[in-house]
Amino acid sequence: MGYPGFGYQDKEAEIIISDSDINKTIISNQDLNEFYANIPYKFYINDENYELDSDFLNFIYNLILNNDFDSFMNKNFISSTELASILNNLNKRLKNNGKVPILSNNLPIKEVDEDTYTDTDSDSDTDSDVDSDDDSKIIDIQGLIWDNIEQRENLLKIRELKHKSFTNITDSKQDAQKDINTILKNINYGWKFGVYFKIPKPKLSHFQLRNNLICLNSIKEVFYNELSNEKPPNHDYYDLSLPTLHSVIKKINTYTGDIETVLSLDDDPIERISTIECTDNGLLIAGTLTGSYHVKNLKTGDTTKKILTTNSNGIINFAKSVEDSILFSTNDMRLITTDLQNFKVRSMVDFPWAINSVSFNPLDPNIKLIVGDNINSFILDDRVSANKPVNIIKGHKDFSFACDWSHNGTSIATGNQDSTVRVYDIRNLKENQYCMKGEIESSVRNVKFNNNDSMLAFSEGIDYVNLVDLNSIDSGQGSKQVISMFGKIVGLDFSNYDDGTGEMLTVGINDESIGGILQYLLESEETYVDYDWF
Repeated sequence: MGYPGFGYQDKEAEIIISDSDINKTIISNQDLNEFYANIPYKFYINDENYELDSDFLNFIYNLILNNDFDSFMNKNFISSTELASILNNLNKRLKNNGKVPILSNNLPIKEVDEDTYTDTDSDSDTDSDVDSDDDSKIIDIQGLIWDNIEQRENLLKIRELKHKSFTNITDSKQDAQKDINTILKNINYGWKFGVYFKIPKPKLSHFQLRNNLICLNSIKEVFYNELSNEKPPNHDYYDLSLPTLHSVIKKINTYTGDIETVLSLDDDPIERISTIECTDNGLLIAGTLTGSYHVKNLKTGDTTKKILTTNSNGIINFAKSVEDSILFSTNDMRLITTDLQNFKVRSMVDFPWAINSVSFNPLDPNIKLIVGDNINSFILDDRVSANKPVNIIKGHKDFSFACDWSHNGTSIATGNQDSTVRVYDIRNLKENQYCMKGEIESSVRNVKFNNNDSMLAFSEGIDYVNLVDLNSIDSGQGSKQVISMFGKIVGLDFSNYDDGTGEMLTVGINDESIGGILQYLLESEETYVDYDWF
C-alpha cells in the first residue's frame, strides 16, 4: 500500500512473537533481485491526486457555497437553484432516520424505466422519505429524492469531474487505456434492486483498503466496520481520558433489519479496523491499522486479540481464511499465516513490497494469487516456494488492491489503480484475456466472480458498481449492468439463496450522510416447485 503519511517503512523492525515453532522465511536482497529486479517498479506521489473525500451532504454544501465553482459545470450540468432543491430534498430524507430499512416493496413508489429510479404514485402507507402525495418527485435506491432523473445524472457527472483517483505511478491511467480490448455496452441483465439499509454506516479507515470491509456469514447476515460512540459497559472512566469514538463490527440481519454490535474495540479507541473476514467455522476476524487482529467466536462469544507486528508501517492490509488457518498480509511487506485453533504463527514470509490482496485457487489451496505495491501480479505455489513466484502476470500499469480467482479455477481477475480490470485464463498467463474499464477513470478496489462464474462485479472509486456478463464477451465486445449510487464502495460479495431460487449481490457504501448496505437480486432462470403446496 504505497501512500505517504501512514507510517514509514522500517525494514529493521522485528515482529515480537514468542512462538518457537514459527517457520520464518527470509530471503536476501540478492535473491529478491533474481526474481524482481527486472520488474518495472517506480514510486510516484502526486499530493493533489486524492480521492473525493467529502460525504454527500458536505459535497452539496460545498457546491452551493463555492462562488468560484466552475462556470462550465454550473452552466451545463446543474444550477445553484437545483443544488438548493437537492439539499432540501436531502434534508427530508435525513429527517426520516428511523430503524426501519428502506425496502423496495414497502415504499410508496414504483420503478420507472429500466433503471433503479422510482416515482411516488403507489398508495402504500409504509413509512417513507417522500410524502405519498408528492407525485412530482422521484426516489432512488438510497432513498434520495430528486426533481427528475436528469438532476441525479447531472450530479453524478459533476462528481466524476471533481473526482481525482489516486495513483502511485505517473500517467498509469493514460497508459492503461491503450490496453483496453473489451468494450462493454450497458444493458439491464435482470439484477433488481432488493433493499437499502440506511442505518449502517460502513467505515473506511484507509482510502486504498476497500475490498474487505464487509463480509457475509450467510445470505441474511452481513458484518461491517463502523465507528461507535456507545459507552462500553463497566467503563465508568471511559469518557474522562479516552476518545469517545471507537471501532466496532456490527451485524445486520437482512431479513429483519435488526442490528447488533458483535465486536467492539473500546479497550483501545485509537485502533481502527482495516479488514474483516468471516470463516466457515463461525469466527469473525478483524485486522487493524496498528498491526493487531481480533478474533470473535460467534458461537461462544469468546474474543481473542493478537499482535502480528509492532512496525510503525504494520497495517494489516488483508486477511483470508483457508482451511484451518488465516493468512494476513501486512504493510511492512510480509505474509503471515496463523493457526485458527490456537492462533500461533505458522509461517512468516518477507517480500520486497507490500501485498494488498490475496486469492486462493479454489481447487488447490497451496496455490494463491497475490497483488500489491507492484505493477505485476504473482502466483505462488507453497510446495515450490513461499515467496518465489511460479508465474509473473504482467499488464497493469499501477498498484493493485483487489483480485479474485473463479470458482471453477480457470480464471483470475485483478483490479488496479490504473482504472482497469483484467481477466486472465490460467492456461495462458502471458497476456490478459480481457482488459476493461468502468464508467469513470477511477481506481478499481473490488473485484468478485459470482457463484457460477458467469459474471464479474467490480467497483470504481466512487459511485459505480459494474456487473459484467462474461458469457457475452465476443470479439472485443460485451455487456454489463451498471449500478449507480453516491458514496465509496467498501466491499461487495455474492451469495446464493438457500433454496437455489436466485443470487444476491451485497455492497457496502461509505458515506457519513447517506451510506449503508445495498443489496441487488437476480432470480434464477430455473423453475422450482413448492412442495409445501401439496
